[in-house]
Amino acid sequence: MIYLRSFQLSDSQISNPHIYPYSVFRNKDIEPFVFTPVTVFYGNNGSGKSTLLNIIANKLELKGRENATCHSYGMTNYFTQFCLECSYRLGEDELGQKIRHLPENSHSILLLLEESVEMYKKYYQYEKINGTSRKIVNRIPENAFREAIANAMIHRFWDINAFIRVSMFDDRIEISSPGGLPSGMSEAEYLDGQISMLRNPIIGNVFYRLRYIEMFGTGIKRINKSYYDSITKPEFKVYENSITIILPTVLSTASLTSEEQLIVQLFHGNLKLSRAEIEKQSHYNKAKLIRILNSLSDKNIIYKSGKGRAIKYQLR
Repeated sequence: MIYLRSFQLSDSQISNPHIYPYSVFRNKDIEPFVFTPVTVFYGNNGSGKSTLLNIIANKLELKGRENATCHSYGMTNYFTQFCLECSYRLGEDELGQKIRHLPENSHSILLLLEESVEMYKKYYQYEKINGTSRKIVNRIPENAFREAIANAMIHRFWDINAFIRVSMFDDRIEISSPGGLPSGMSEAEYLDGQISMLRNPIIGNVFYRLRYIEMFGTGIKRINKSYYDSITKPEFKVYENSITIILPTVLSTASLTSEEQLIVQLFHGNLKLSRAEIEKQSHYNKAKLIRILNSLSDKNIIYKSGKGRAIKYQLR
């Protein structure tokens, strides 16, 4: 799937050598750009990388394109004229069929990342006012969400007709990425961050240089660190053909009753306890304990597994 197969800059010359954008590419023998699944433009400051991208965006009328400035002399808009003189050739869709126009709502992955963060902020951030001070409160850590989205983009399969799915609920966000673990990496190594194996190293390097990620192989650790003071913790589900990261809303012990806090303390160390064991250690009667356990379960703090007398409770 390559929507844009090639792009040819205008080779026209004008008499005034200082008019933008003709001045940027003047006297440069530039071959047509032929695109691959990931294409990297590199060069020194002032070499024309940003101008090139903006010309492509304007020629294709892409969302996010910028209107160039200081390019009009007399009655002529030279930036528009330059874009009209450029040409391009479209590629193929996800099924390998040649396309005649760009699909609607096609975006760069960087724009998709930022749009997903804006959607997150709309539903999981709010402003808390205390006197004259204002504080942004995150119901789900923003750093954890950014890491999870970036991780999904860097490690997903891009050669299959599937999408990264971001499901937003009142108490959690689920991010599912197509493609399992890289060959040779175990689930334990993935969760512990011991090995960094990038399925898409070029995308990973771009994200690193743009500071969307800090270090390769540290994403899972950073997500977990974001929940250090929270009772609720993120979950990581690894399947053969997909990986799902579940980010729960943050919940501190301060939001619990003293009775609920006492029960939560019993589970430290990721223990699995039966109701009888909890009852013995807490000294609460059966009716009161069931009420507390149900309350903690409703708050998505604990869950139970097993059946009958084999039922055990555990922190999520």
